[in-house]
Amino acid sequence: MDKIKNQLKIGIITLHVNTNYGNRLQAYALQKILKDLDCQVEEIVPITKRIERIEYNDRKHFSNLMKEREEIFKVFTNNFVPFREFRFSKHSEIKALNKEYDLFIAGSDQVWNPFLGREFYSMLLEFADYEKSASYAASISIPMLPIWISWRYKRAFKRIKHLSLRENSGKKLVDRYLRKNSAQVHIDPTMLLTKEQWLDFCKEEKKETEPYVLTYFLGKEGSHKEEVENIVKNNDERDKLKIIHLNDATDEKNFIASPQKFVSLFSNASLVCTDSFHACVFSILFEKPFVIFNRKASLLNMNSRMKTLSENLKIGNRDYKDLDKDKIFDMNYDEINKNLENERKKGIDYLKLLLKEREKIETSKR
Repeated sequence: MDKIKNQLKIGIITLHVNTNYGNRLQAYALQKILKDLDCQVEEIVPITKRIERIEYNDRKHFSNLMKEREEIFKVFTNNFVPFREFRFSKHSEIKALNKEYDLFIAGSDQVWNPFLGREFYSMLLEFADYEKSASYAASISIPMLPIWISWRYKRAFKRIKHLSLRENSGKKLVDRYLRKNSAQVHIDPTMLLTKEQWLDFCKEEKKETEPYVLTYFLGKEGSHKEEVENIVKNNDERDKLKIIHLNDATDEKNFIASPQKFVSLFSNASLVCTDSFHACVFSILFEKPFVIFNRKASLLNMNSRMKTLSENLKIGNRDYKDLDKDKIFDMNYDEINKNLENERKKGIDYLKLLLKEREKIETSKR
């Protein structure tokens, strides 16, 4: 990968969730790509008071497991996703922050979803100088912004020099607000890394000895267990498949799996059943057949995210309700891989463009 000549310092603004696999892995992937381009990178985490609401039947048991998972995630973040905490309050300190960094990038993940946190000042890059502002695969994740906050987003979009969204629906929203074709669509950072890079990432993890179906559901506890069991039962030649539940507290060992173990489990699965966007992403990266289920008991869905992914990579419909149950394990990746490589190049080229532009400006100042 071609590197820039003069090292730039980049601040990443994204959601910082030390219990969510997709969030931490996309943060890791974007930093790795930028580091491979010879940049100095760190995540900037706004200091704020946030209370996360957790719904679960066995709250005490779940709470203890989540604490254990969080500690594992903190170790991962400290080792692989450098970050600094910053309080966006004093004008003098914000001004100094702008001088310290050459570029600020918002993204990826649902950093622009107004219902996932209220740190709008930082997430919308309102603090950043126009020339130093950009986004990469930022997700709004909802088709329309609520009236109470849409004005602020519209104002922010005008102040961001380079706009990159993760969903086509997000691009349409931004373009409508700005009344011009100004935004681009790019794949999630996790897909910027190749299958080989992810295999290297999880190479120290112990592999399962038996073939298995992997489930990863973010909706209500116990979601779709019956349907998954029926998939295994109805495929005679695969009746020896066991089922591994990644986000089910009844499977304690895998509930507290490290991000490396999470990736490893996808790399060796025979089939993935999920309601998660990033579970679909890692299934694609490892060329695994996957089945999408509706997320139960959640205000959030992944319809726009999966629609864009499916359209851009030409995956086809993988919804459980629409799939031929006799062909669930059948999935051809020849065309998908070609399209993924094109999208990967497009995303990396965009990042290179940002860096070369900033490098040119910074060099001219010296």
